[in-house]
Amino acid sequence: MRVSFEIPTTPYGKARHRTGINGMMYKDKVTENFENLVKVMYQKATKHFFEDAIELYFVFNFSIPESYSKKKKKSITDGEIKYTKKPDIDNLIKSIMDGLNKTAYKDDSQVYKIGAKKQFAERDSIQVVIKDTEEN
Repeated sequence: MRVSFEIPTTPYGKARHRTGINGMMYKDKVTENFENLVKVMYQKATKHFFEDAIELYFVFNFSIPESYSKKKKKSITDGEIKYTKKPDIDNLIKSIMDGLNKTAYKDDSQVYKIGAKKQFAERDSIQVVIKDTEEN
């Protein structure tokens, strides 16, 4: 089985847990809202629940800032400049994986292979592909 879906938002990296006044750990609201959006977009795409080992692939699209010069924009569209700014790719991956936990699969320990890239694009979005071991 193969499931592909898009999340039409600015990619957001997993934030660290915060410590409250009482010493309790909690997720910040932005992270919580982002993970909920991931769940909703997956559920719109499919109701499939992966039981076994899976592969995950991500493309994190970041829009080209309007403030960039024409020359820099052309270099980006020609593929000469890669997206190397924050957030870090591992934090981007973790935010999606946590959002899919218990919605697309039991636990992210089922993931045995990951592929990901950050890139400039016309608009912010995230493409996600989930494949089980049967799919080639």
